[in-house]
Amino acid sequence: MKNPHLVSWRPLPHWTDQKIRVHAFYCVLALLLSSLLRRTLAQKGIDLSIVKTLTTRSQVKEVALIYPSAESFLSSLTPRSSLSSNGSSKLLT
Repeated sequence: MKNPHLVSWRPLPHWTDQKIRVHAFYCVLALLLSSLLRRTLAQKGIDLSIVKTLTTRSQVKEVALIYPSAESFLSSLTPRSSLSSNGSSKLLT
């Protein structure tokens, strides 16, 4: 986070206040997501800087999402209980 090039402002290709605000929002959102990715990697024992993480991530060309079947997903769910306002427990489905 101490890299001055990572968080800096340059002349923007936008002219209206609304477009500048949206651009700033996207920049902050991208920084937040990058920081969360770095934190998740660090928790898994992969210690990379944000710049190195972004460089490595930019080399990914394809991602395959594999979803479990509906039966295996439903069987993995366990019933949960919740306390109602009067303190009694009710089963959530």
